[in-house]
Amino acid sequence: MRTVATASDFLKGTSDGALVSLDGVLSAGPQLTSRLTSTPAQIWSLAASADGTLWAGTGGEGKLLRILPGQAEDIPFDADANNIFAVAASGNRVYFASSPDGRVYVIENNQPARSFFDPEEKYLWALAIDGNGRLWVGAGNPAVIYRVDDNGVGRAIYKPPAGHVVSLVRDASGQILAGTESPGRLYRIDATDRAFVLLDSGLAEMRAIAATTAGTIFAAAIAKPDEGGSSGESGSIAIASAPPPTPGAAPSTSSSSGSAKRSVVYRIETTGAWEPIWESADVIYDLAPTTDGGVLAATGPDGRLYKIDARRQVSLLSGVDAKQITRFVVRSGPNTGDPQAFADGSPDQDSEREDGRTALQRPGRKPLSNHHGKGDGHCDHCAVDQNAQPPVHDLAWRPVAPNERLGKELGGQQEAHRSRPAEDDNRRSALA
Repeated sequence: MRTVATASDFLKGTSDGALVSLDGVLSAGPQLTSRLTSTPAQIWSLAASADGTLWAGTGGEGKLLRILPGQAEDIPFDADANNIFAVAASGNRVYFASSPDGRVYVIENNQPARSFFDPEEKYLWALAIDGNGRLWVGAGNPAVIYRVDDNGVGRAIYKPPAGHVVSLVRDASGQILAGTESPGRLYRIDATDRAFVLLDSGLAEMRAIAATTAGTIFAAAIAKPDEGGSSGESGSIAIASAPPPTPGAAPSTSSSSGSAKRSVVYRIETTGAWEPIWESADVIYDLAPTTDGGVLAATGPDGRLYKIDARRQVSLLSGVDAKQITRFVVRSGPNTGDPQAFADGSPDQDSEREDGRTALQRPGRKPLSNHHGKGDGHCDHCAVDQNAQPPVHDLAWRPVAPNERLGKELGGQQEAHRSRPAEDDNRRSALA
């Protein structure tokens, strides 16, 4: 057994799937089982139909993947555009948005896809279904929030003073929450179509939002990206369910390895009061609530999946073989709030879109990777490495020595890798 001196050293290692707290506590972790037979360059969007079918939008190739339970995936649509950044399922319909041509398509009752909504904006980043079953679209350059009726007729509900609308989520009351980029703000659209600012993060982008059935909201804001990029690998999807709660120590706000703040997770109470609960040097791409009052954070550039529980105890889900975890999907039904699946991949982070927003993937390039997720570089006409890990995995939770301490391995030095607890004066009231 190899010993390590710090929690940062521990994060550099690999394991066969365990939930590891930064205090060195092991609890139930997942076992990944591959689902896809192909290796798409990236998977940027993910949704689940009521029958358990997963729908995934890819980057670089602009394909929509359909993954039926127990079956191999198929490709019901191949867009002319490079990316499908958003997918949403509602009843017998599945909506998906392509970019940079800025168009929403629909598949209804497994019929061939058809064009559904074609706004003027080139970039469509987010789709959501409200409590009345209506489609909402978040667009960019400039930022617009649309609501689209069943016939594909859209209406601009709000134009935030921002560059892009990058995230949309339905809250517990059926209303729409929206996150923007430049600046990173969180809005709520009420039943009268009025927009209210819930949170102004002061950071560049409100990348992800997660709403619980109890009314609590989690939001992740990120700073401007660093200039350095990361090597690539293929995308993947994993089926997930929440682990059992694990007793821990007193509440604290923790960070991943490194000291630079790149992401902040906020919790917004039903009263409108909010506070930052976690800061990280990783970039957060998505959030998913858990039924025990916590939240999962999908991050890059090291493909780490974190759990922040209700007491702010942070655990790392080890064994995820990716550079970035890009998207969660939350199951429908009585267990709403448990993440059902997540997607991963490894885009470049150092290129710029023509609209000035940092590119998630360089057009015309496909990353090479091996099974262990270490990129071999990029070329203009490369195929994905045939040894790459297949990009969809079932995820089954299993007990892994719950509450076992790793004191000797971590050497008791993990305290240096925590950020300071949030001060009381950081709690603020949201705008009414």
